[in-house]
Amino acid sequence: MLRGKARRRPNQTYPRHGRGCASLTGQSLRRGSIKIGLSAPYEDSFVLWLQAGNWFADIRATLDGTVYSGFGGVIEWHQPRLHFRHLINISGECSDSDTGDILLTRFGCIERGEFLEADRLTPFEEQWLTQHVARQIRVFVRYTRGVVTGLEVQLDRSCIVIQGAAVAFYTRFGAGLTNWRCRYASVDPNNGRRLALRRPAGRACPAGWLLKEAGPSKPKMSRR
Repeated sequence: MLRGKARRRPNQTYPRHGRGCASLTGQSLRRGSIKIGLSAPYEDSFVLWLQAGNWFADIRATLDGTVYSGFGGVIEWHQPRLHFRHLINISGECSDSDTGDILLTRFGCIERGEFLEADRLTPFEEQWLTQHVARQIRVFVRYTRGVVTGLEVQLDRSCIVIQGAAVAFYTRFGAGLTNWRCRYASVDPNNGRRLALRRPAGRACPAGWLLKEAGPSKPKMSRR
């Protein structure tokens, strides 16, 4: 079973400077399929990508709900190439990088790239389906001695929180800003209980965290 590109070593180098992709700002995208090499497209996981301005968060789980990956950070957009810089990863392997060429479509986008596996370059193609375009975005970050140790990306009623070795995906219901329901979350492999993780922020910025992005989302629609 594929466990996501975060566990592979992509063939790439980050640019020193970059910018966000206006067409993807405020997008909540679920992976519809992945194609590796000459294999047929398939999907064996729940994979969700939340993009808020320059910040992103990604959560991955098996279809029975077991979370196996969670990471996030900032993007560098140099059309058509999108560089994801991992600043936090529940695996602790933040040196991993992630790059793909992006083709914007009416349903979301297609990402194409290559990764190194067993010293061989293998092409991949992922189809990402837009689930929602947010009106409001908020990003909170926690730093410990200059290192990102917590990240929260909110897009209207969807939220991914990553802290230490845990990640969770929440959806908000009702009118209140605190009515969040956990959909997927990391568990302790020893007892199967959910790892301790704070709930999404309400109106106020949580103590020890910084508000990095906030405001209305105005995605630029330039799709094929």
